[in-house]
Amino acid sequence: MTISTQVYSKSDTMTLTATATAGETSLTVVTSGNIVFSAGPAAKLVYTTVPSTGTAGTAFSVTVQSQDANGNPSSPTSNTTINHCFKMSSVSIASAVSPVL
Repeated sequence: MTISTQVYSKSDTMTLTATATAGETSLTVVTSGNIVFSAGPAAKLVYTTVPSTGTAGTAFSVTVQSQDANGNPSSPTSNTTINHCFKMSSVSIASAVSPVL
């Protein structure tokens, strides 16, 4: 038996197990070794933590994560600067940060 069209889109480690369920069911079950799936190249930025409320004069934080096309965390391949634009009513504030990704 060959399985050639399977697509697994999460970065993870998996094993495969084959079990005879009809016919010669006395065949020994076999389990593969680990198959390691790594994240693809960084393709997008997403906010993973954003406060829903805040207090004037109080610091707040947000978390931005780089992800591959399937939503897996993925590090950029070079130094990356992320620009944030905070828009409050009619006021926009831009900031550039060089976070550790």
